[in-house]
Amino acid sequence: MQVSEKRISPVVMELSVEVPATVVKAEVDKAYLTLGKKAHIKGFRPGKAPRDVLTRMFAPQVQNDVANAIVNDTLPKILSDKNLTPVSQPNVEAKGIDPKQPFSFTATFEVQPDIENVKFEGFELYGRRSRSTRSSSRSSSRVSASAMRRSRRPSPRAPR
Repeated sequence: MQVSEKRISPVVMELSVEVPATVVKAEVDKAYLTLGKKAHIKGFRPGKAPRDVLTRMFAPQVQNDVANAIVNDTLPKILSDKNLTPVSQPNVEAKGIDPKQPFSFTATFEVQPDIENVKFEGFELYGRRSRSTRSSSRSSSRVSASAMRRSRRPSPRAPR
């Protein structure tokens, strides 16, 4: 698998990925195998339709499914290998799928910019300190005491 990364701007990256034809062929075969088990085609028993019939009827759907499967399998691995953390959802542009050709796609996404060392020396912080007063603590204890009294009231008895 060939991967090339390109930084378009300080916050936008583009990955170009080329997946080998052997992986593409394996994914296409797997997709047609699962489709063949589930497809109900008139004139054939369930799960017994030949592959060329499945290809004629479902080729665009299978190509889309295979492209999504390859992108979903390879992109997270590549991002973790390259130590990249996308800030936004990657925008993926894929080319057509041919089982005999390598599959290539580009993923464009935003990343956090590289921030160089910033010196924080020389800054002074000013702020107000909040103090709790006795009157505020007394009023909160009165509220909690009255809530406790209300919760301990006996419930009315049922008539005999």
